[in-house]
Amino acid sequence: MLLSLNCSTAIPTPLYRHLRPSASKCPRFFGQPKIHKPDKPLRPIVSSRGSPTYNLAQHLTKLLHTLVGKTPHHVPNSAGFIDIIKGIELQSSDILVSFDVKSLFTNVPTDEACQITKAVLEQDETLTDRTSLTPDQIHDLLMTCVKSTYFQWRDGYYRQALRTPMGSPISPVLANIFMEDFEQKALGTARLKPKLWLRYVDDTFIIWSHGLENHDDFLSHINRQHPNIQFTMETETSDSLPFLDVLISKKTDGSLAHSVYRKPTHTDRYLNARSFHPPSVKASVNRTLLQRAHIICDKEHLPNELEHLNTVLKENGYKPNKRESLSKHNSQSAQSKDMPIAVLPYIGHTSHKIQRILREAEIKVYY
Repeated sequence: MLLSLNCSTAIPTPLYRHLRPSASKCPRFFGQPKIHKPDKPLRPIVSSRGSPTYNLAQHLTKLLHTLVGKTPHHVPNSAGFIDIIKGIELQSSDILVSFDVKSLFTNVPTDEACQITKAVLEQDETLTDRTSLTPDQIHDLLMTCVKSTYFQWRDGYYRQALRTPMGSPISPVLANIFMEDFEQKALGTARLKPKLWLRYVDDTFIIWSHGLENHDDFLSHINRQHPNIQFTMETETSDSLPFLDVLISKKTDGSLAHSVYRKPTHTDRYLNARSFHPPSVKASVNRTLLQRAHIICDKEHLPNELEHLNTVLKENGYKPNKRESLSKHNSQSAQSKDMPIAVLPYIGHTSHKIQRILREAEIKVYY
């Protein structure tokens, strides 16, 4: 199937053997409840792990990932968002607004998104350094992925006729490439433009400086750009607005304060310290929460966040935090990066004995 493409050259044999499916299984459909929304609707997901096109989708994702983020509007994560807003100075008329695309993945027009991806690849001067595939071949492989959207639900088999499925590795990359093209056209044709437009996949943060009477017109403008892409809007409340896991607040001097945001449905329940998991997994609970606090919070909000985490970790059975330094953790990760890896089931003390033996042989163990 993978070699029967309308391309001038065949896929190299080693790559074909890597992408060729083996012992595949049918993708399964399930729903995840959105407990933070009214009536708790289900988020439809097609689990494609192990499907015939899963290896292909993973390979294309790695290949196309470098195409994403080459616009000034791209936000890679919360840390990148914080770095951008640190130097912003607001005027008294500026309003904080967020836009959210309704069901982005299942509304991305696949044919159009693949054509946009092909056009971007044709302008990519580094493509030949990263792969032996041509833009035409990559386009055909993309179409193979997005058109192979069958799945199992209970005792029946179905096919998603349109859009990209949520659950495929390729869907986020295609959605990002499509949205970068979309926002370029939408902003370029807007009568009034936002002071700042930052987007993370389907969530957009903007600073609007043209008054309350005009931001509804801007929402109507971007909703007219494509019949599939429709935004909802949320404006600041009490000079504050959440975006990703960051709560942004206006300060009297015109700068922006930032702290960790938790949805109202958040319970502060984490992996309990008494659970039967490897010590490294339980240590990561403490480390990642602290790391997020130091990355997201400004100096004014950091003490309160650390005090909150100290209380929450105790309630989950953890001892007072020793606060392992991030630099120490990063240096250890760098040292073990090139080590061979062994993946084992965790069975308690025996696992630690095996880990010590493999560590002497310079083999990194994951459970």
